[in-house]
Amino acid sequence: MQNKDTTTLLFKLIRLGLDTKQDTEFPVLTEQEWMELVELGKRLAMTGMMFSWIEKLPQEKRPQKEILLGLINKCLRIEKMNSIHNRKVAAVYRLFEEAELRPLIMKGQGLATLYPCPQRRMLGDVDVWVKDDLERAKDFVMVRDPQAIASRRHIQSKKDREMTVEVHTVPAVMFNPFSTKWLKSWFGVIKEKAYLQAETQMDDGEVFRNGTAVGLL
Repeated sequence: MQNKDTTTLLFKLIRLGLDTKQDTEFPVLTEQEWMELVELGKRLAMTGMMFSWIEKLPQEKRPQKEILLGLINKCLRIEKMNSIHNRKVAAVYRLFEEAELRPLIMKGQGLATLYPCPQRRMLGDVDVWVKDDLERAKDFVMVRDPQAIASRRHIQSKKDREMTVEVHTVPAVMFNPFSTKWLKSWFGVIKEKAYLQAETQMDDGEVFRNGTAVGLL
């Protein structure tokens, strides 16, 4: 099967998962076609979400038993890793909160809360947006991880080998200096509002303030 056909099938599966009104008629696939589709999903870090979409298919259109069992096994591992990751993210959040750095969790686990099945999203870095005091944030991180790497815009810590934490005082910049100046000004206005409105509770009970939940990144 041609790559473009595999990609078309993946988009059909995504539309089915999103419950859109577009064409979601999904064909019966051969074992080879399913193997190629699952491999594409793996390369795009979508294995867990793919299983959720497949669950919406009627039995006769689902993958063959061996492929389906493989997906179930991978999905269970992703869910377990997310449960562990959520606890770690909440612990990181509490550290910055107790230090009065007013943290917001951006992207990653924050973005996952917008998914139909957050626990099936593949893990990523933990991005923490703190108040505009880079030197204080840097000192706070360096005390806990002397190997952390600091740049002009963020600090990166890999103290936990399974989780990279990036601490930002500005969550995003643009290549145009004038646009960046405007963006920083807007972030300054919206940050406090976001901080006050952004408390999120995960399915497993962990709580943190989620910048993504109020439309920020």
